[in-house]
Amino acid sequence: MSTSPSVTRISGLERVKDQLTRCIACTECYGRGPHLPFADGGGVVPNWICPILDQFKFISYSGRSQQYMARLVAYGHAEPDESMAKVFYTCTTCGICDSICPRPLADTVCAMREEIRSNYASLYPGALMTRESNIRDKKNFFGASPEARDRWSEGLDVPMKADILYFAGCYASYRQPEAARAVVKLIRAAGQEVATVGAEEWCCGQPAALAGNWQLIEEMSLHNVEKIKASGAKRVVFSCPECYRAFKVDYPNIVGELPFEVAHVSELYGEWIRAGKLKLTQEMQQTVTYHDPCFLVRQSLGRRQDVSEPPRSAISAVPGVKFQDMDLNRRFAYCCGAGGGVSGDVYPEAAAWFAAKRSTQAAEVATQLITACPRCYEQLSQGARAEGLSLQVSDISEFLAVAAGL
Repeated sequence: MSTSPSVTRISGLERVKDQLTRCIACTECYGRGPHLPFADGGGVVPNWICPILDQFKFISYSGRSQQYMARLVAYGHAEPDESMAKVFYTCTTCGICDSICPRPLADTVCAMREEIRSNYASLYPGALMTRESNIRDKKNFFGASPEARDRWSEGLDVPMKADILYFAGCYASYRQPEAARAVVKLIRAAGQEVATVGAEEWCCGQPAALAGNWQLIEEMSLHNVEKIKASGAKRVVFSCPECYRAFKVDYPNIVGELPFEVAHVSELYGEWIRAGKLKLTQEMQQTVTYHDPCFLVRQSLGRRQDVSEPPRSAISAVPGVKFQDMDLNRRFAYCCGAGGGVSGDVYPEAAAWFAAKRSTQAAEVATQLITACPRCYEQLSQGARAEGLSLQVSDISEFLAVAAGL
């Protein structure tokens, strides 16, 4: 394994500069539907809409305006100030605009964040500096003890070598250990062996990349890929969509082609349930809906691999479950507000607004909300509590483990 990235990357707005002049201000990034291109007119805003535009109600927060502001900075016609920085740090980079427009709109946001971090340090949020330090020094998002990373697996006797390796990620390792344990139990229930790299697992680095620090994700990727390669794993699985996206989209741009397959655990569950390897025997009489994590249905993945049907098929296979989609789903699913650990940390009040709205949407159609992302689970649980909703929020692995009688 090379000790340095295999590809030299252009940093900041220079990377997207040639794209910034190509926006024709069509307004499609606002949403979708027959109302376009009249989205500026009163009473005709599309149902599918950019979440931060929906919250703040100013066109400045739209993908179109982000392109315009980035163009001004890239060509030396303006410098970022606090109001401009707020536009780029409240954006959750959910990618709804990216799934509509062929321009790299979410990447423009990340490029502007890189630009701010490198050249306008006074505008770089302190919360993100803290997270960077945590990842760099403690190898996890929370700044917790690195030695405690694999405590979630105590008593499970998870080996260090197997064809399938589970990359737990920071959230499952430190905040939601029962979800990580459920993954191992389900994989074993399907007749498969599963390994981990234990305390040698580092943060995937995705939050740092989204915040504007590409160098840190490079460091994380080189270590993680080397450790996984040494394990001999043929397939690496994730319960965190951020980790999944890091390995699926970003790591190949850093280290080259990965020597193993990557998959989200929901893909395995759907595959094994169809094959009869994973049996769901416990009846659960509930009306259930599902929240699509952004990184499973958008952010480049939406165009290459859409992980929206496997979790739905797995949930629907549980005896007694009545599945009902929310109005906003799949590639147009509303963001939970966490923003990959960036916007949610910098502007927690804005993140809470998203979580409350999304959990309310779920409560309109179901009594239980399931998601396949630990960060979404935390956000939506908080949103449901804040709104006083009688809505149970569950992680998909824990939900299926109960259905399998584990």
